[in-house]
Amino acid sequence: MDLMGVRLFVTFLASLGAPLLLLLLLSIRFYRKEGNPWSWNHFCERFRLRPMGVKEWAWTIPLAVFLFASNVGLSFTYEWISGLIPVPKFLVRMMDDDPNYFMELAVKGNWLIPLGFLGFLVCNVVGEEFWWRGYIFPRQEVAHQKWTWLIHGLMWNAFHLFMPWEAIRLLPGALALSFVAQRLRNTMPGLIAHFAVSIPALAQIIGKVM
Repeated sequence: MDLMGVRLFVTFLASLGAPLLLLLLLSIRFYRKEGNPWSWNHFCERFRLRPMGVKEWAWTIPLAVFLFASNVGLSFTYEWISGLIPVPKFLVRMMDDDPNYFMELAVKGNWLIPLGFLGFLVCNVVGEEFWWRGYIFPRQEVAHQKWTWLIHGLMWNAFHLFMPWEAIRLLPGALALSFVAQRLRNTMPGLIAHFAVSIPALAQIIGKVM
């Protein structure tokens, strides 16, 4: 089982983590292609990685709560859609909630698993936020102006359609995150909220390892 688990875990990191890492690298590549300088201050301004004040936190915390609540509250739609579009067997194996295993890999004392998953989360959150909210969103605002949040949110949700079982429960969060990004003209609230809702999964894995 351990050998198969290693293969499954590596497949997970390669098939999902690698494309998200590519988004991060592409965001930096296209930043330079615009002719921007190698300056951290300029990079933060272009990607709207701005300071977090009281106003920003007042939006970020409710956003994180809404992302988590909408995900949990609409989780029943996963079962509904999977009845129409069967979930591939390898994904069923990946999501097995056995307390002693993670993707068929024994977790007790195996700290490489949460480290690998943490790396995936960083690629996931930073890759998506840098590419979508950091690089694409400001360019879309030029064309779509006040409707950017709606168009962008629908596009980001469509980005996840390779997992159609998640389409409905991710939609409210996608729209909310885009709305806050436009309202505050700041990528940081979405980045923080996005990472915050991913923490429970990491904490669960750490609990299994301990």
